[in-house]
Amino acid sequence: MGIRTLSVLFHDSGLPRAASAVLASLILAEAPLSTTQLSVLLGITHGTVSRAVGYLERISVLYRQTIRRQDRYSVESDVWSRLLELNAQRNTRWLAAARHCLDEADIGPRARERLTVMARFFRRLGADMGAASSNTTDETSHQVATLLSALVHCRAPLPVPRLLDSLGWPAQRLQAVLTWLEENPDALAPLTIRVTGAGLLADAHPDALPQPVRRALGADRAAR
Repeated sequence: MGIRTLSVLFHDSGLPRAASAVLASLILAEAPLSTTQLSVLLGITHGTVSRAVGYLERISVLYRQTIRRQDRYSVESDVWSRLLELNAQRNTRWLAAARHCLDEADIGPRARERLTVMARFFRRLGADMGAASSNTTDETSHQVATLLSALVHCRAPLPVPRLLDSLGWPAQRLQAVLTWLEENPDALAPLTIRVTGAGLLADAHPDALPQPVRRALGADRAAR
């Protein structure tokens, strides 16, 4: 009964039916199970179990270990934290994509409106998920300084996965910092941090230089 209850819940939440059944079985199992054992337990073919296991491995739910030269699978207790981290990374990529598209000059007003709503949604979602990573102003200021230092040191757009790996940050923390910067756009003046299609970039604040100077510098850069 427990397997069926969890399986229906996972399937209703969007997981494929076989993957839902395999995940439910492994959560309730007292020891790691092989694909053959899962096939017998669930009454489905070995091929169906193998495809379900492959799907669950791709979303980082299962833990694989080899016991007596046979692969067995289990669900570790920290799986939900890993799923939250993966979701946070996905949200960061979606937000970056929306912002990148908004920088394009050739999109129409309706598309711009949809992208603005998309960016606002994922910004707020990331802030909610990352609230625990940024509870105090002092902590946030320290994280902003760390992020700015990393980007200035790199001197080029830094892709989010590489940045997270270099800093040892969870995606929720980066999202919380970016949200704070968006809500405090002048905090780093005369610098700012921009999200581009190639990654994050430390750049001059838009108001740091008069327009004629920006045009002159832009022309000089183009002539090189």
